[in-house]
Amino acid sequence: MKISDIRIAPRFVVALGLLLVAVEPGFGQIYPIEVRPPALSYRVAQTDHFDLIYQSGYEAEAAEVGAVLEHSYLEANALTGTRRRLRVPVVLDAYNDRSNGFVTPFPFRMELEIPPLRGNGLSPRHPSWLNTVARHELVHAAHAESGSGFGLVGLVRLLSPDMARSLNLMVPAGIAEGVAVHLESQGEHRPGRMNHSFFTMEFRAAIAADRPWSLAQMLERPRYSLPGDRFYHGGSYLYRYLHERDEGETFRRAQRLHYVMPLFGYGVSLWYGARRPPWIVGRDFRLAARQAELERQVRLGQITEARVVAGGRGNVHRRPQWLSDTQVVAYATGYYSRPGFYRFDVKTGSRHRISAERITEDAFFSLSADRSHLTFSRYHVDAVIPGRRIAEAHRLDVSTGVADRLTSEGHVFSVAANRHEEAWGVVTSGQYSRLATIDADLTLPAVPLWSRSVVKTMAWSPTGDTLAALVNRDGYQGVQLIYRKGSDFVVEPLILSGEFSVLDLSWFPDGRRLMFSADTEDVPNLFVYDLEANSVSRITNAQYGAFEGSVSPDGSRVAFVEYQHEAWRLAVAGLGELEWRPVPSDKFSAVELFEDPPAAASITPETVDALPSTTYKAFRYLSPRGFLPVFDYDLTPRNAGDIDLGIGIGAAVTGADPLQRWSYVGGAYYQANDFWGQFSVASGRSILRPTVSVFRTPSTRLAQTETGIRRVGWEEQGARMALTLPVTLASNVYRSTLLFSLSGELSRARFFDTGGAALTPFSRRASLTPTLLLGLGLHATGRDLRFSRGVSLGATSTIDAWSDADRRQAMLAEVRVFTRSIPSTGGSISLIGGLLWQNRPSVYNLDFFLPRGLEDTYLSSGSYLKFGADVIQPLLYVDNGLIILPVFLKAIYAYGFAESVKSTSSLSFDFDSVGGGIGFQLRVLHAFSLEMRFGAAYRPDSGEFDAVFR
Repeated sequence: MKISDIRIAPRFVVALGLLLVAVEPGFGQIYPIEVRPPALSYRVAQTDHFDLIYQSGYEAEAAEVGAVLEHSYLEANALTGTRRRLRVPVVLDAYNDRSNGFVTPFPFRMELEIPPLRGNGLSPRHPSWLNTVARHELVHAAHAESGSGFGLVGLVRLLSPDMARSLNLMVPAGIAEGVAVHLESQGEHRPGRMNHSFFTMEFRAAIAADRPWSLAQMLERPRYSLPGDRFYHGGSYLYRYLHERDEGETFRRAQRLHYVMPLFGYGVSLWYGARRPPWIVGRDFRLAARQAELERQVRLGQITEARVVAGGRGNVHRRPQWLSDTQVVAYATGYYSRPGFYRFDVKTGSRHRISAERITEDAFFSLSADRSHLTFSRYHVDAVIPGRRIAEAHRLDVSTGVADRLTSEGHVFSVAANRHEEAWGVVTSGQYSRLATIDADLTLPAVPLWSRSVVKTMAWSPTGDTLAALVNRDGYQGVQLIYRKGSDFVVEPLILSGEFSVLDLSWFPDGRRLMFSADTEDVPNLFVYDLEANSVSRITNAQYGAFEGSVSPDGSRVAFVEYQHEAWRLAVAGLGELEWRPVPSDKFSAVELFEDPPAAASITPETVDALPSTTYKAFRYLSPRGFLPVFDYDLTPRNAGDIDLGIGIGAAVTGADPLQRWSYVGGAYYQANDFWGQFSVASGRSILRPTVSVFRTPSTRLAQTETGIRRVGWEEQGARMALTLPVTLASNVYRSTLLFSLSGELSRARFFDTGGAALTPFSRRASLTPTLLLGLGLHATGRDLRFSRGVSLGATSTIDAWSDADRRQAMLAEVRVFTRSIPSTGGSISLIGGLLWQNRPSVYNLDFFLPRGLEDTYLSSGSYLKFGADVIQPLLYVDNGLIILPVFLKAIYAYGFAESVKSTSSLSFDFDSVGGGIGFQLRVLHAFSLEMRFGAAYRPDSGEFDAVFR
């Protein structure tokens, strides 16, 4: 689910107690538009409870999803206690390689991406990607519709069903995900994350740690801690613990109270549902889970000991491979390090970054036979469609760190090259995949893989004539060998189990043996397969997990990843020092399952008939989706004599279609003894995202009056058309983006005083406002509070093409250069420069341009320069909170600043304002992110201090 962050701003709208930032005076666009590739067409097929909106050409996938959803409908409703009949739009996309699924209430829909999810996030034992993600997201959709009868959610539903759904989902993320993972993990062949060793290992390590996760840490989404999905773990295990006691009644009771009063936070609801205070629930759950884990560890026996080359909490190392007998290369990232490829010395543990790269989720890369280059895939964000990411192959020179792109529009993963420089990769095909050679045409080799197969990774033998491929078919995942025989390819199933999954693979230098990891006892461990002897040996006994092994060139050592609490450690062990335990020959010999797997699910594309469909028409979905009360209030600080607009009260109507091609919002409110209003329509049919608005709105501005400089009312009436074009310039570790917008406005405006009395007559004008936002090389590590690298530039200009008064001409720009403050701390320094030019005062609201503590400074016409710096330094990463009181504290930090704004006619370089304070990043009501600052600004010219809150 997507949860929007909300930030305190000087002007805001409150709808039934929920803060919604206003992007324009009066109303915010609750339903954003979504730009999808313009060449795509969509069709609509209906089942009893779902509108399947899918890309043309994917009829089979739509039929499968529809059948899965209908098959799981009653089960999802029973889990969530939903009695209301569902009618859910389900959008199926295939244009994005970085797959996901989500449910959103704005507008209410389920959206699933057809290409399979990469990496180890989901259990390999699921019957298919769409089967799993559809069942999981169905629980969220049912959760959004749960509850009936009297309650605040029910009252809100009368006005806005989507807002009511958002209130239902306004629970700790772990609660929502826990019940969804429970349904996902039911069925034959042990599917779902609760049966997935990579999922369970992280929870086991956490619950056995010296400081186990608190209940809030288990249920709330972390900001600065690993694993980033710990709320999935905590929520899933908590739900299972409660479900074993009362078969889910705790969740359903809690949801019923949440339906009545969601603004209490979920702690009160959990208390009511469990019949015990949340802190007691958390204590008992942790004790039970910890006891079970400690007993499991006793049963493990002797744990494999290996030398840790690189580790530490917050550091992640993936897929180590040997550059020489003393050095390995691994993909790594961490709390304070840039993600990329690093060279490690296995003797000293020293590391050197080869190249900063953000590769695909599976972190797969392969070394060339001479170990001079490595190949990998990473996502490229479409230049003008941010939601489209395409996986492309790259080749990196290990000595120089320079990467060359090998494909364009390739949709290619897991690229591996043999000693003959022949590179193969995995190309998505619907929710499955195929093998392709990496050339200009992405040729499809005539490899007879079975249908419904997903190739996960691959590795060439040292001789370059045999490819070992890790293949998943209908939830059975193992190794197949592919080699040429004459002019044909032969596929030979090699390693497969009906009970366990092979997770990764690599070759020994002798080409006679394969190393792989598998979860034979719900823990990933390393195994060796001898092709000549047809025997398997287990060589590790890991506490939580040992995987992604690679053998040194001399064949004496293995480098692998070892999981410990919040750390994926790089470890090395001598092969002769490990205990080689023979594995019964039948453990991995069920290769016949590749050819004829038992039905892991009764619903497959072959068993479902295509559904009748019609062309998608957005206008069929554009009836109003909600009528919302609106409360408007100007929060700008006021001095004696300043106008107070008071509270504005009114109503708004909103709407959008499921694909978000069109969106509108409009309404009126009464404030300052007058009626005001606005209506806007936005479209995502063009990459220019046109928005048309008509408006009559009030605000306040500083003005020179007969009684001096004070804040007075500012009324604007008119029509506006805006075009907005976001452009992605670079989408790797260091991101570069550009956003250009052009707004044309025909309006009239005037100043007014208390009671609505006009201070000036209306001035009429036709104006243009171009705006440019540019970010170059921006990046923040996992614990950076903001960017610690890069440059940002924002500039806007207002030009009156025509006016019956003096024409306004103005320009406002600000540039920031970000750099690290203290290494490995998450702090950063921002150097600030700005420019204001205006031919008359009061063109812009300058609160954020003026130095802190001097926001009421009146700037007349002329040119002004801004210069300064600010620093932000974390004091404590908390990532913890309370459940009974819905507050989650992310971080506490100190900040300091020195700022000045000077007229170019009297330029000097002394500071107008210096100061600092303390800041808090937090989340309230489980969904709304706030940043609060409390500080003081010292004005050297007057020797006075002012309280500041930014």
